[in-house]
Amino acid sequence: MSRPKTNQLPPVGTVLVDTARDRFGEFRAVTEGVIGYWLRPVGGGREWTASPDRLREATPAEQRIARQHVDERLRAYGRESA
Repeated sequence: MSRPKTNQLPPVGTVLVDTARDRFGEFRAVTEGVIGYWLRPVGGGREWTASPDRLREATPAEQRIARQHVDERLRAYGRESA
């Protein structure tokens, strides 16, 4: 599993694993001033910052799990996934 390099940013929307919080998040941007990445939950929600050295790219299996969680949340609210 690869860790994002601070000099090579992942594309926006890349699913990462925040190992400090044990959460999946989509890469959104780099924070200002401090070296960190803005992440948001897959499917939307409140963003958070994470240190690049505590992140790794999600495996294809983990990406499917993260998207399944979104689908389950949408179904719980009577909506369809995109």
